[in-house]
Amino acid sequence: MVSLRLALQESGMANLAGELATLVPDLNAQYSRTRERGQAWNLRQRGLHAFQVKMMLRALQHGSSRKVKVVDIGDSAGTHMLYLKGISQGLLQADTLSVNLDPQAIAKIKSKGLEAILCRAEDLDLSGQAIDLFTSTAQRFFFIGWQRDRLARESSLRFLL
Repeated sequence: MVSLRLALQESGMANLAGELATLVPDLNAQYSRTRERGQAWNLRQRGLHAFQVKMMLRALQHGSSRKVKVVDIGDSAGTHMLYLKGISQGLLQADTLSVNLDPQAIAKIKSKGLEAILCRAEDLDLSGQAIDLFTSTAQRFFFIGWQRDRLARESSLRFLL
C-alpha cells in the first residue's frame, strides 16, 4: 500500500484522489456485484479515477465556453459524472448524460440526480447536439471507426476520451 501512496504523490494525483473520495466516499456502489474490497483496491481505484478525471478536465479546458456537454458511454453508476460536476464547480458548468444498456445502472445513475438513457451507444440520437466530450471510463470500451466517425459527424464532437 505504501507504494500506491507514493505513486499517487509522485504523479501529482494524491490531492485529486482525496477530493474524489470526498465527493463519492463509497466506491462499492459503482459496481454491480458486491464483494469485499480492501484498502489497496480502494487506493488503486482512486488513483485510476483521479487520472481519468484529470484527463477529462484537461480536454474540457480547451474550449471557449464554460458550459460543456459530456456523454459517458457505458456508465454504470454515475461516479465519474459526479466527480466531474463536483471538481469542475466554479470552472465549468457540466451538463452530463450517461448511456448504458443495463436498466439497473440507469436507475442507479438517475437516483443520484443525473441524466441517463437506456440505449446502445450506436443508437444514441445526437440530432446535431454540440457534445464537448464523449468518454467511456467504466468499461474497456473502444470506438471502431464508423462509430467514431458517426459521433463526430452528428454531434459536433470536440473530444473523445
